[in-house]
Amino acid sequence: MMRLGRIRRWQLAVVTSGAILLAFLSFRLIQQGPPTVLAGDSAAERPADNTPGSATQSQLEVLVARPETGGLQRSTTLPGTVIAFESAQLYAKVSGYLRSQAVDIGDTVQRGQVLAEIDSPETLKALDQAKAAQDQAEAQVSQADARITTAAADEEAAVA
Repeated sequence: MMRLGRIRRWQLAVVTSGAILLAFLSFRLIQQGPPTVLAGDSAAERPADNTPGSATQSQLEVLVARPETGGLQRSTTLPGTVIAFESAQLYAKVSGYLRSQAVDIGDTVQRGQVLAEIDSPETLKALDQAKAAQDQAEAQVSQADARITTAAADEEAAVA
């Protein structure tokens, strides 16, 4: 009984090895693929005397190609339009000349980030004029305070 079990195991191992070898050989044949015949090699172009051993027997040239992995790059170009989910229309508060530009179209920006600096000579002139007008008004206020002080002194002198 014990000997019969060993024989069956041995037979199973031989059959399994044979099946693996057969599968491997089949895979190699499939990998090599069928032979291809060159164009222009037809029966009509062969000489009439094709008997084995004759001197005019033509040789059939066969090219074999083996497939390789990799290769083709596939790309597709299609027309389309890309639109952002979020956008903002930006306008300058003053007109002038662009002094510097910190960001470009498509850049990500943060709240409060300086996007560009504008040089506006007219606005700077208007600012200087406004500062001069403010200084003049402050001088008029200090003159009015001085007149109040002198008027109070004149009133005291008149009463005395």
